[in-house]
Amino acid sequence: MHVTKESQPPGTIVAVEKGKGIVVSTGQGLLLATRVQFEGEGKLAADVFAERHKIPVGARLGR
Repeated sequence: MHVTKESQPPGTIVAVEKGKGIVVSTGQGLLLATRVQFEGEGKLAADVFAERHKIPVGARLGR
């Protein structure tokens, strides 16, 4: 995977890495999110969450 910090706006999912998590642009680089958790729910692997909710690469978080 080759992504520069200028490639995507902050919050953009740039990759879903099975067994690892989701890669998100921060505006200053990339962040590998391994787990997500919603209020009142347990933690879930980020890649599993993206797959279950059909969140594609290129989607922006927080919208």
